[in-house]
Amino acid sequence: MAYFADTNVSSRRVLLSDPLYDTVKKTIDTLLQQGEIVYITAQNLVEFQALATRPVEANGLGLTPAEANERASAIR
Repeated sequence: MAYFADTNVSSRRVLLSDPLYDTVKKTIDTLLQQGEIVYITAQNLVEFQALATRPVEANGLGLTPAEANERASAIR
């Protein structure tokens, strides 16, 4: 069976401080170990980039574009 991870799931997979990080990481890792496919789209990466580079004061992560790209590589 194939699964689709929306931006909320794919973002939480790389945000260590997120309260759901452990749950999301364990779930995705388990699916992959079972041979399942977890899809994301280019839109997920665009939305993550916007979230990651938005200032903290504006409910973002305040990362530089380079830092955001590094984190996004863990999503892919």
